[in-house]
Amino acid sequence: QGDWSSDVCSSDLQLTTQSFFARQKSILKNPTFYEGDPYSLMAHATLSLTSSGTATLEHALLGTPLLAVYRLSDLSYELIKPFFLKKFKERIKFIGLPNIIFDRIVHPEYLQYAAKPDQIAKDAVSLLDNENERKEITETFQELHLHLGQAGVLERAASEVLKLVT
Repeated sequence: QGDWSSDVCSSDLQLTTQSFFARQKSILKNPTFYEGDPYSLMAHATLSLTSSGTATLEHALLGTPLLAVYRLSDLSYELIKPFFLKKFKERIKFIGLPNIIFDRIVHPEYLQYAAKPDQIAKDAVSLLDNENERKEITETFQELHLHLGQAGVLERAASEVLKLVT
């Protein structure tokens, strides 16, 4: 294992992440979990595991490498798949907003059956051990400021998302 920090930021998945890493003792020794201001946590984390959605954009704008995970219950997934996912997948290839904005994989993401804890843990450790890969992600995230600009970023981001989903 590398010299990376054992700190894990997971403001929206804290309990799940804590129980997951408790079972993965060989992967991450003595993790520290924080509670409090999520933006402070995100800004200071080496890597974050987060759900898809606006949290991915928040991480990117703060320059924090992330792995985006989204999984519904199997029943919910199977119920909505015929009505929603086919149309969704035809128009949107990614679940993380930075990946959607850049129209390519900038950060790893795991949707539904690809969201396997062992694979996520393996990829997280790999990313934590690879400073160059994390630096590449954060440098790409810096380009978001050019795409979104400074003033009115929320309105422009919402507009871009609406264009993709309507």
